[in-house]
Amino acid sequence: MILSFSNAQADERKCLIAYEKMTKEVENAASASSAGDACRAADGVEEALNWLGTCEIECSYSKSRMDKIYQYKRDLTNTLAKYVKKCGH
Repeated sequence: MILSFSNAQADERKCLIAYEKMTKEVENAASASSAGDACRAADGVEEALNWLGTCEIECSYSKSRMDKIYQYKRDLTNTLAKYVKKCGH
């Protein structure tokens, strides 16, 4: 049996995959921060922002998701600035 997805289902799947990868990077950054490694935390937040860019593309079909993405982007950008300052990049 071959499963087929509608375009909306495929878009949602791509959006969720990018979101999950972004979330994983945020968790990695939090772990690094807890361990006192600001440089590794900055790298993790930077990678999360890269995945968030993918989310912007893949999740553009949903205004509510885009609103959340813009909030995450603001928060992650502020967090990255904090870690970069601590790290001295």
